[in-house]
Amino acid sequence: MAQRANLQAPEIRQQMHECPDDLNLNKHVRTEVCAAGSDKWRDLGIELMGQVAAADLDVIKVDNPGNLKACCSAMFKLWRSGPYEASWRQLLKALREVSLIRLASRLEGLLLPSAESSAKEGELLQSSQVFSITESSIGEKEANDIADVLCHNTELQELYLYNNKIQTASAIKIAKALQNTSTLTKFSVGANNIGDGAAD
Repeated sequence: MAQRANLQAPEIRQQMHECPDDLNLNKHVRTEVCAAGSDKWRDLGIELMGQVAAADLDVIKVDNPGNLKACCSAMFKLWRSGPYEASWRQLLKALREVSLIRLASRLEGLLLPSAESSAKEGELLQSSQVFSITESSIGEKEANDIADVLCHNTELQELYLYNNKIQTASAIKIAKALQNTSTLTKFSVGANNIGDGAAD
């Protein structure tokens, strides 16, 4: 839980379809992207904007030699101002593609902090191939909402719900909801309050 402390700020309470603002990007994303490697910001930029942005990203690197934070900020500015339909949803997907899965999961937990928010994001769950809310203290009500929406997802490949407060009954409901999903290859629900009965 300590790893999430620096990400808990009220201004990040936005919808998944909204374009991230500079404050949230710089405060919640930039530092960890830079810490992941000298070219991770560029890899993320390619995922967000495609190879068409490669030349612009190279210019950013030349203009900010050795300054990873400046490079990352300039990349985000290019993404947000260009014709890329920038959104938190797109950013989370790109973060996973460049192997920043833990960061994506933590951001997702903040963007979907309650049952009400989870219900609003039902469309996301219905169409996602990878979905993760971890270390977010979601309980029975949130888990039941997730299970209800998962019944309509036939393309889900990975589901991560570990280290929350999910009880046995909700875990069973989620498992039953996944019976229609033949594409699922990874499912993690560990470190919750699940008893032996969930395995039946």
